[in-house]
Amino acid sequence: MTDAPTRDRLLTAATELLTASPEVSTRAICERAGVQAPTLYHYFGNKQGLLAAVVEDRFTTTCWPWRRTPTRSRHCARAGTTMSASAWRTRTTTR
Repeated sequence: MTDAPTRDRLLTAATELLTASPEVSTRAICERAGVQAPTLYHYFGNKQGLLAAVVEDRFTTTCWPWRRTPTRSRHCARAGTTMSASAWRTRTTTR
């Protein structure tokens, strides 16, 4: 049995709760995901690990599919990445 559904439930719960309020407890995230606290720590180590995974997940689903479109990569840069649009174009066109 794969662990992906549990991890995904935790990411979804954290994303939903963080969208509503930036101050969310791990207890609330676990309750929303339907898991116990040790499960969260098993997958992410700690709250910071979970938050990093949420950011990575949101970046991947929001910006990564657009990586070959220069105008959209500028949008992703405005959304919080540190890579410039020209550096992004260079990186994506040289592959």
